[in-house]
Amino acid sequence: MRIPARAKSYIAATHKNGLLRGRSGNKFVPDEPTTRAEAAVLFQRFPF
Repeated sequence: MRIPARAKSYIAATHKNGLLRGRSGNKFVPDEPTTRAEAAVLFQRFPF
């Protein structure tokens, strides 16, 4: 999947700040469903 240009800076910022790290092999797969485990890790990392 091609990532829209308008989304690239947001995705890069979440990766740079450690919120999203991608799946194995550092892959970003936006068309795949998010697992409960991935959602839990994201909420744990999010700086409220």
